[in-house]
Amino acid sequence: MIRLFAWSLPLFLLLALPVWAGDELPERFARYRAREHELGLRALELRRGQEHLIQAKQALHAYRRGLANPRQLSDEERKAIDALESKYLAARDAYGQLLQGEAGQAYRRLKGAVDSELKALARALGEALAGEDDPRLRRMRAQLLVDKGRFDLAERDLEPALQADPQDAVALTLRGRCREATGRTEAALDDYRAALAAQPSDERRLRTAVACYWLNRFVEARKLRDAVGDLSKLPAQLQLDHGWYLARPKLSEAEKRWQRELTLRHQDEQQGGLPQVRFQTTRGEVVLELYARQAPKTVATFLDLVRQGFYDQLAWHRVQPLRLAVTGKPTKPIRGDAAGPGFATPSELGEASRHHFRGSVGWLPRGPRGRGGSQLYLLLRPDPELDGRSLVIGRIVSGVEHVAQLKEGDLVQKAEVVREPGLKLPAPQKDPL
Repeated sequence: MIRLFAWSLPLFLLLALPVWAGDELPERFARYRAREHELGLRALELRRGQEHLIQAKQALHAYRRGLANPRQLSDEERKAIDALESKYLAARDAYGQLLQGEAGQAYRRLKGAVDSELKALARALGEALAGEDDPRLRRMRAQLLVDKGRFDLAERDLEPALQADPQDAVALTLRGRCREATGRTEAALDDYRAALAAQPSDERRLRTAVACYWLNRFVEARKLRDAVGDLSKLPAQLQLDHGWYLARPKLSEAEKRWQRELTLRHQDEQQGGLPQVRFQTTRGEVVLELYARQAPKTVATFLDLVRQGFYDQLAWHRVQPLRLAVTGKPTKPIRGDAAGPGFATPSELGEASRHHFRGSVGWLPRGPRGRGGSQLYLLLRPDPELDGRSLVIGRIVSGVEHVAQLKEGDLVQKAEVVREPGLKLPAPQKDPL
């Protein structure tokens, strides 16, 4: 009877079914977005608890690193460490209670519901698009794909919408998120700027500001941030990004550090003589310029290792997407040293040290005294948390887009000195471990 009734529906009802589906999907999508926003706010609450834990841990580690002799502590130093350890343990317990308590349970319940709705809505959109290619539905599906981290598929859905309307602010914003998430930050900034010009909103201002920050464009980031109204209405991740990058004290300090860096780069250009090294990697060529004036001993040792072929065929053994890539760890222990060249380089950290920006080349420290070995990292975004902890020895002058595409296991196929230092460097420093 049910099947017979279905086939006996009047023709006008059958013709109306796609319209009903077209009306229902936007409503379901709006409900999904509302619940996804609520989920983000709950995640933000948990993240703030985690931030207290991270800050307490960093304070403890920073104090320990600043000790003149970590093995011989005075009574005052021991009391300070005990107090910092107590704060760290209290923050850890508080975060654990937050995760296991009502806030954590509510987050997990809501996340399960949102994930289920995302999958069901994605299937429904796919079925609707199989019958009729609707740009509006494609944008909806692209949003779901971005939420799932399927940026390649999302960009594919956005192509027809942007071909039909190159000023489609929603599609431009989504494509910017895809590009940002896959390391194409400059292209993402272009999309965000175009979307902001086409249809201004606080969300687009803040997304543009974060991209500017990642690209060392701090003045522009500040101006955009100052034009943003109520943060509480924005997506949770943007609220979190604001706290990490765009909070007024942090951004003000970033501007000051960048002005100093620009002054130093101008002096480098005027004085000349800085050496350059080329890494031919699995993803493409990367050229590094080395700060021989601020880190002469480390640079001399690095150049010596390059000339010996030390880095040839070494892996990028640690890659944090959108943050950094690390190489310089030998494939076999050298004189019992599994993490380096069998010796240590003396620490050159001090007031003259350069700061960490997008494109900085850092020398990975070994142990509490800041000594190095052979491992270095290339940064894809400013990271002031590394200042005072590890030494900046140079910057990327070309190929940062190739660094953004590196995966763990990719190789430094060949490293070579392409410009010799124009100033006298000390002999390579090789201290015992």
